[in-house]
Amino acid sequence: MQLQKMEKEYQDREFTDDPFTDLEIKGVTFINCSFRGCQMDGLITRSCLFSNCDFSFSQLYESVHYHSAFVNCKFYGANLFSASFRQCKGTGSSFYHAKLTGITIEQGSYAYAIFTESDLHKMDLSGMDLQYANLQDCNLTKSIFRGSNLSHAIFTGACLKQADLRDAQIDGVDLQSAKLDQTKIDFNQAVWMARNMGCVVE
Repeated sequence: MQLQKMEKEYQDREFTDDPFTDLEIKGVTFINCSFRGCQMDGLITRSCLFSNCDFSFSQLYESVHYHSAFVNCKFYGANLFSASFRQCKGTGSSFYHAKLTGITIEQGSYAYAIFTESDLHKMDLSGMDLQYANLQDCNLTKSIFRGSNLSHAIFTGACLKQADLRDAQIDGVDLQSAKLDQTKIDFNQAVWMARNMGCVVE
């Protein structure tokens, strides 16, 4: 298949042998497609939709994505080194065991996404929707969550040393199960945490 002449929608297709390197794709929909082990470095997507797609072990390093949606996708073992996701949607997608070194995630919605055991230290995750996201055992040292929606997110075992949670929504979050050390919180969050611990704030 000649990727330069792409259709507007693909469903139940395997692209494992198709080169996506340095390709630019705009407004294309992929449903239940497999990109497993695919070479996709330097790929640029604009306003594309990937639904229930498998990116396991794909090479997506230095790829750039604008306003694209990756819904319920799997990135197990994928190389996302220096990849950039700008105002994208990753609802329900799993980044477990993906290589995320140098990745940039600018705003967007990643509700219900799975980042378990990921190294996300020093990342700016401000203004993001991370409701119900699984951040268990993640390294979030010095990461910034200002203004993000973290409602019901899972932080069990996550390292939040010097992380900035100010102005973030944290209702339903069990921060006591995380590793807190010089973690920045605002006054309202401090009151909320104290009450959850059974304290009376007067």
